[in-house]
Amino acid sequence: MHRNNMIVGLILLIWFVISFVSNIIGPLMPSLIETYELNLTLAASLPFSFFLAYAIVSIPSGLLIESIGSKKAMLIAFSFNLTGVLLFALFPVYLIALVSLFIVGIGMAMLQVIINPLMRTSGGEENFAFFSVMGQLVFGLASFVSPLVFGYFMLALPEAGGDNSSAFVNFLSLITPDDKPWLALYWLFSVAFIVLITMVLRSTIPRITLETNEKNAGWAVCLKLMKKRTVVLYFIGIVAYVGTEQGLANFMSEFLKQYHDISPEKEGAVIISWFWGLMSVGW
Repeated sequence: MHRNNMIVGLILLIWFVISFVSNIIGPLMPSLIETYELNLTLAASLPFSFFLAYAIVSIPSGLLIESIGSKKAMLIAFSFNLTGVLLFALFPVYLIALVSLFIVGIGMAMLQVIINPLMRTSGGEENFAFFSVMGQLVFGLASFVSPLVFGYFMLALPEAGGDNSSAFVNFLSLITPDDKPWLALYWLFSVAFIVLITMVLRSTIPRITLETNEKNAGWAVCLKLMKKRTVVLYFIGIVAYVGTEQGLANFMSEFLKQYHDISPEKEGAVIISWFWGLMSVGW
């Protein structure tokens, strides 16, 4: 199968953005708790809202992709992402944050359903294992970088306008509330999703040829599978793993702040960065 290097590169970039946006919740958590005066239950509802979308949307996404094709589905997914981040950037209140994360989660769930078979088609079936690992390494790299970017903006924005400030930071300071400097990240995400939408529109996305075991057989078969003990156990296992991983990442910085007086913007961001970095290399 002929390899399409441009589409492979685009998919790796999408993996980077998915991880960067998804895993920003952890570094942000102390700021969100402080800004909105949240207890831990309300704080936990934020990542729950995001991952709830995965549970609801993943199966319908498979049905949608088969009916409209990967390019249109990707554009719909990125439109959800852009709508979600812009909604929160423009209306930064707690209830909107819940809605925003759910909308972004819909887009992310759709993308993950799309890009795995698209990688096999674009990279060649014989290279699929290699590029799948590459995708996960890029995913881990973005998770490593994401908290560091958060820390940079949290320290740089309060000093915007000074001699050492960049033009980009000065511009973000003009559209970001003084009491919510972390909101600059959502403007950054908006730009990233606009760029990705433009790239997808200008790209020739190959039609995905689904293997027999990748095709969605419809709701009747899905409901039948959900009654199988093995499927239920796999589901419980995934929930347990993701809950542990995301629980640690999302509340690590807040724990260190409360019990060890560690700054979320400085040491806390670095610690979360290394958590994801070491996870990515299997340490």
